[in-house]
Amino acid sequence: MMRTIQLAVVALLALGAPAMAQDIKVGAIFPLSGGAGPDGQTVTNAVKLMVDEINAKGGLLGRKLVVVSKDDESTPAVGVSRANEMIAEKADVVIEGWNSPVTLAMQPILARDGVLDITAVSKSDLILAGETNPYAIRINSSNGFDAAVIAKYVADTLKAKTIGMDLIFSRTTRIAGPGETMTETFSRNSSSTRPGSRSGTPSADRATTMILLPSTYPTSLRPARKLS
Repeated sequence: MMRTIQLAVVALLALGAPAMAQDIKVGAIFPLSGGAGPDGQTVTNAVKLMVDEINAKGGLLGRKLVVVSKDDESTPAVGVSRANEMIAEKADVVIEGWNSPVTLAMQPILARDGVLDITAVSKSDLILAGETNPYAIRINSSNGFDAAVIAKYVADTLKAKTIGMDLIFSRTTRIAGPGETMTETFSRNSSSTRPGSRSGTPSADRATTMILLPSTYPTSLRPARKLS
């Protein structure tokens, strides 16, 4: 996590901060309450710790970094509100993202005002797939990237010929690999999370190896238990 925050700060440095004495305001938008609260607090504390270390060495380009932390409550609408608050408070950069739907909802808001948007944890492939925010950066891997790496390992190392991969609460593209690799996506409102239960999706009966790749925690535990 500390390495991740270091990369985020390097990205901020690359912008070339103006030569003025004012502080650099770093926004941190993560869930600080609810089920994901402990996780969001951990990421926020990592941001604050890294900022303290940088400030102890003289700051960034001679300017002090200041963290402004907000709770997105794991809710897209709240995330939008928090992004607007960051803009109103003149944040120079926003580090965000524990839940992909919240990240995707905030992106156009931050883009509208040209705020550098650094995604730390959210995994959706859509985060950098379009032109929602030309100032968006992600410092983690996407679901599609993870799935491709896992599928390659299972095919090359475990010698599976046909791989079925279920991504919970996510979107991904069809994954190519040795033999045949199938992907299936469940939404939060799916009536069944049994592999092959969705109309038009590959049947688990055809797969020699099934991989479950949940994109969120702990909301993915229910379908994960059903699939295991």
